[in-house]
Amino acid sequence: GDRPLDDEDRLPSEALDGPAPHATMVRTRPRRALSGSHDGSLGLWDISTGERLGMMRGHGDAILSLEVDWSTRRALTGSHDCRIKMWDLDHCICVGTMMSPGHPAFCIAADWSARRAISGSWDRSLQLWDLDSGLSVSKLDGIHGGNVLCIAMDWPARRALSGAQDGMLRMWDLEELALLWTIQSTVRGVSSLAVDWALSLALAGTTSGEISVWKLPTTAEAPERIAVLEGHEWVVSGLALDAEGRQVVSASWDGTLRRWELPAPESSGKASCTAVLNHERGDAQTCLAVDWSTHCAVSGSTKALRMWAFEGWEEDTQPQMLGGHEDGIACVAIEPQDAR
Repeated sequence: GDRPLDDEDRLPSEALDGPAPHATMVRTRPRRALSGSHDGSLGLWDISTGERLGMMRGHGDAILSLEVDWSTRRALTGSHDCRIKMWDLDHCICVGTMMSPGHPAFCIAADWSARRAISGSWDRSLQLWDLDSGLSVSKLDGIHGGNVLCIAMDWPARRALSGAQDGMLRMWDLEELALLWTIQSTVRGVSSLAVDWALSLALAGTTSGEISVWKLPTTAEAPERIAVLEGHEWVVSGLALDAEGRQVVSASWDGTLRRWELPAPESSGKASCTAVLNHERGDAQTCLAVDWSTHCAVSGSTKALRMWAFEGWEEDTQPQMLGGHEDGIACVAIEPQDAR
């Protein structure tokens, strides 16, 4: 009977007349998105068709955070069950579990080449993980005055940026486990982060709805706030930054997605909102992932998982709906075109 093609199948020359040609048939792997839900499930999607490729279970409570290495098809998830799990996305199976008692990972970031990860939680701490051993190798206790809600890691420079409910942004030296600088980003909580380490630019979304744009220092000096994006009415739950293109997409509990344009460096211009997508009240947008090369976005909410083509956004733009989870979506990732 028929069988699926392997990634490379060659036609036998004896089945052909004349000189033996060489033919190669290549199976195109679909571009994918990954979503974590409050029902404890992890969904894998073909974003070109909207087809669900797999549904993974293993956590005993809501999934709160995820991090993906698309090149090796591995993912990390943090959960309310105080476990961090590693997943094989080719086979849709769990291949490892890291125990984090009292430390449900609200946020997680990884450097896959260095085999290190960092997580933040409601215990006001950061934990650094060895992905090979599955063990916590160090912990920064009580480093914020509230829940740690977001984290970004620059492992080549051995530093991490954390944001928390206390409204503080803190930069950490991961080699010395020392605080480099701290700044009050907002009187409310810092709910989301997006960082371009190469261009030293960071975005910090807040629980009050504003987004601060920071120029990160190369020394231990404090960062400089260069712009504030105002328009959201509630928690900014997701941010995506294209620093070179000066573009931002944000998601909020107010039920909207917004697209922003940042002013050019050294200019006196102001940041502007260039598009707003509205949804019904009560359907808070809870997470966001963007592939800038294809102008594709995936957003999760309390009710649905949606896929957007955001180039030429209009207020009546309709998304493609992705179904399968039994509860709201907490986190999402999208495979970039250049990862293939």
